[in-house]
Amino acid sequence: MAGLTACVQQQKIETSFDDAMAAHAKAQLETGEATIKGSAFLRKPSGNFATAGGEWVYLIPATPYAEERFRKLFSDGRYNSAVFGNGVAPADPRYSDAMRKLKAHKDGSFRFENVKPGRYFVSTTLTWLPKDEYLPHGGAIFDEVTVKGDETAEVILSGK
Repeated sequence: MAGLTACVQQQKIETSFDDAMAAHAKAQLETGEATIKGSAFLRKPSGNFATAGGEWVYLIPATPYAEERFRKLFSDGRYNSAVFGNGVAPADPRYSDAMRKLKAHKDGSFRFENVKPGRYFVSTTLTWLPKDEYLPHGGAIFDEVTVKGDETAEVILSGK
C-alpha cells in the first residue's frame, strides 16, 4: 500500500496559516452556546453501512487556509478515497492546534457542545479492510456547517 499512496501527488497549499489566522481560528473555538451534532457513516458496496464509531471527528473553523485544504482534498465532493484520493502537503502545525476533536460513539454519532457562532468544517476518516483484500475501502468525509447563537445544527457525514 505504501507504494500506491506514495504515487499520490501532494498539492501545495498556497494560503499561509499565519499567526493572525491561527489567532482568529482559536478565538472561534472559544466557548459559545451552540451545538453541532451528527453522525458519520459510509455505505459499503454490499449496501450495509459502516459507521465511524471510535473514529476522531474534527471541528475546524472555516479559515481561508482550511477552505483551500478542503477544496484540494475533496475537489467538488464530500469524500476522498483512502487509496486513490487527493493528497495535500502536511498541514502547518498551528492548524492542528486550531481545531476541536472528539471520538464518535459506536453508532457513528457525535456532538460538539459550547460552540461559538461561525462557519466550520466537520470531518472524519472511516476505513475498513474487507476480508481477503489488501487495500482499504472508505476514506475521508466532511461537511460544512454554520451555527448562529445558541442553536443546534445537525450534520450528516456520508460522503455525499
